[in-house]
Amino acid sequence: MSVIISYWLWIRYYEKQIIEKKRDIYNVYYDNCEPVAQFVIDGRTARDRKPLEYDLEQLENKRKFLVDKFMVLNLIMVVLIELFIKNIL
Repeated sequence: MSVIISYWLWIRYYEKQIIEKKRDIYNVYYDNCEPVAQFVIDGRTARDRKPLEYDLEQLENKRKFLVDKFMVLNLIMVVLIELFIKNIL
């Protein structure tokens, strides 16, 4: 049971990290950096968002992997509980 709780806590941790990373990506926008054309500002913004988007993708993959493991563990626990209950009755 503690393994399931630990997986759930790790999933929540990665969900918080994903939310923070999305907030960081949203906040990267160079509007007041210097007086240049808008396409230069958009280019700098896109360039600096690219590594953050890669990090976000990695966090989402880790979360999906943990959710899959969590689901498998839950299914195994349900099967074991059902077997245990049938053996008792």
